[in-house]
Parts: sequence; structure tokens; C-alpha cells
Amino acid sequence: MRTGTKGNQRGVTKLRDGLFLIRIQTKDPRTGMPVDVRRRVRCRTAAEAAAEQSKLLVEVQTGRETRERVRLREYAASWMTGRLPSLKASTRRRYADGLDRHILPALGDFYLDMLKPEDVHAWFASAAQESAPATVNGYLRLLKTIMRDAVSEHGLPRDPTARTRAIPERRRAELESDEPVNMLSSEELGKFLATLKARHPQWYALVFTQFATARRFGEVSALRWEDIDWDRGRIRVRRAQWRTIVDTPKTDRAVTVPLTEELRDVLQSWRQELLGTQHRHIHTGWVFPSRAGKPHHNASCMRKAFVDCLQEMGLARRFSSHGLRRTANDLLRRVATAEVTRAITGHVTAAMTEHYSHVDPAEKKAAVEGMLRLVQSATQPSERNRHIGRHTDVETGTNENGRSLNRPKS
Repeated sequence: MRTGTKGNQRGVTKLRDGLFLIRIQTKDPRTGMPVDVRRRVRCRTAAEAAAEQSKLLVEVQTGRETRERVRLREYAASWMTGRLPSLKASTRRRYADGLDRHILPALGDFYLDMLKPEDVHAWFASAAQESAPATVNGYLRLLKTIMRDAVSEHGLPRDPTARTRAIPERRRAELESDEPVNMLSSEELGKFLATLKARHPQWYALVFTQFATARRFGEVSALRWEDIDWDRGRIRVRRAQWRTIVDTPKTDRAVTVPLTEELRDVLQSWRQELLGTQHRHIHTGWVFPSRAGKPHHNASCMRKAFVDCLQEMGLARRFSSHGLRRTANDLLRRVATAEVTRAITGHVTAAMTEHYSHVDPAEKKAAVEGMLRLVQSATQPSERNRHIGRHTDVETGTNENGRSLNRPKS
């Protein structure tokens, strides 16, 4: 090691009262290459700093160099910085809001290696009292993701979030009911669309397009007229928007959906209406421009229309814009294969398609009846053979009275 400056021990430099810089030069035991390790330590005297220097030398030579302890707040900041380039605007905003307002105020000052499961449980229980189940579960998923990376990067002995479970997002009444969640039957949706067209015609084209393409609101509201191939009969969904910020779709890949005759008629009528009323933002190229000449901010713009239509129909269930996608997914599942359904909806996994589906009592009954018919058809031949066997000796060709079955009648 090189000798430090005047007044300092070899490899130990006093920066200020209570703070020293220790340095060692040795060889990496894994590669044999020279390494130069420096670390700031808080010590009262140079002798204490020298003792820390000796510990550091042992750690490096045995390949067990310890990292500087990091608080959750600091790690979360570096974690977000590394993730930003790959995150969409909506995800960045949601992560930042969850960290700054809900996770870090309660847990940010803990060192990563000192955060315990009971600390996470206490925070989650408190957050669950202040936020909706779906919201607080989102905070928990974010914290779990961060801590899994922290365990890998910092070699933590355990993940303090591993045993914390999300809370049910559906009310008990919904869990015990056969009614679909945020979904309508085919008959109900037909009535809903007719009611919407009669009472709120300004939203009919957008709503029908979202249902007929089984797409998310952010994707349909970001459609441009050049995305519609009238000649080839298809629509190219290649962008999405969040709060008017245009980005790629959720799965980062474009999806082509069919332009059916019904959808073609609806979109052509909508375009004629925009031209006929001389909509001031038709030149922007958006299929469904807002009053500001941009895509609609979010689906809440249609909330009042949805509530009004449901009340007019006498339905007390919740149904939102995203319910259109859920309904389309469920109906597609009943008339098409799983592969075709996923190709239209854009779901990557079969599990997500199943999540968006609802098996109603009629489907369950039909399935059980079909199962019973299979059993009955398989057992009927054997039952018939046993019935014949009670009266016939197959090998001798005689009946139970010993008379030949082939004997002619007298």
C-alpha cells in the first residue's frame, strides 16, 4: 500500500473530524488482477479507521467484500432511474406516485437489510384502510418488484415482502354471486348499445369500435384515419395514449383487427358526421378527436353516459369502458378458439384470457349435462349385455330353461 499524506497512517486519510478515507491495494482472489478499494468510514480516531481498513482487507482477500448499507429510499431512486427508459408514461407516473406518496413515507428510511416482514405487514394494513383494494395491491406489487431486485443485487438474506399477500379486490357479495363483474351478456350489451345510440349518440361510434375490436380505451382513442384499411378490411392498432401522451400499445406490438361490415358502417357514418358538422379538429387525423383536438384524456369522459344508460335499462351492476373489452373477450371465447381470441384481444397468455372470461350458470349446466351423457353412453352397452346374459348362455346358445335359441317353433 502507498503511504498516506503527512500526518496520516498508511492507507488511512483523515477527511475531517469523525470521517476517514481508508484504502487498500491487493489482488482480486477471483481474477488475480490488482484492485484498488477505497471506502469512507466514520470513526473517532485514526486507530479505529486502521482497524476498519484491516477488516476491509480481509473482506476483499476472501471475496466477501460487503456493500455499503443502502436505505430503501436511495435504492428505490436508483431503481426507478434504471427502469425509466423501458417504462411507459402511465407506468412511470403510477410508480412515482406510489413510491413518493405511499411507500417511501412509511418505509423509505429503513436500511434494506433491516426491513422486516412485520414492517411491511403494518404498512400494508394501514394503506389498505386508506385506499381501494385494487390501488393498494398495486402499491404492494411495486414494492415486491423492488425488493426482489434488491435481494438479488445486495445479497439480502430474505425478502421481507415475500409473505405479504394481496387483499381480495372484489366484494364478498360479488365473490358469492354468479353475476359477471364489469361485464354484460350479449342481450344486455345489445340493449346498452341501442340505448347509448338513442340517448348519447356522440359516444356511440367510439363505444361500438371499442367493443367490435375488443381493444382498450387508450388504443381506440388513439386511432387515426390512416390506421383503417378500407380496401383490405382491417384496422391496424399500433399506438395507445395515456392522458393524451401517445405511446406504443401495452404489449409494445401492433395488432391487426378485422373491419367488419357493421364496424365499417359505423365508422363511415361517424366520419360523415364529422365532415357534415365541420368539426374543427377533423384535420388532426384523429378518428375520435376531443374538443382540444387531441385524444380524449381518459375513459371518464363517457362515465355519465354509461351510468345513464344502465339506469335506463334498470341494471344496478357496474359497467365501465373497460367492461366493453371484458365482454368482447368473453363472447369471443364462446364462438372462437383460444388462439383466435388472443389474436384479436392482444392477450399474451391464456391466463389473461381466462381472467377476462365469465362462465355463467347455463354454461356450467350444459357442461355437466354433457359429462353425464358421456358416462351414460359409455355404460348403456354393458348394461344391455348384462341384461341379455341373464337370459342367454352365449357359448351354448340356450336360454335359462335350456332350450336352444335356434330351435324352430313347433
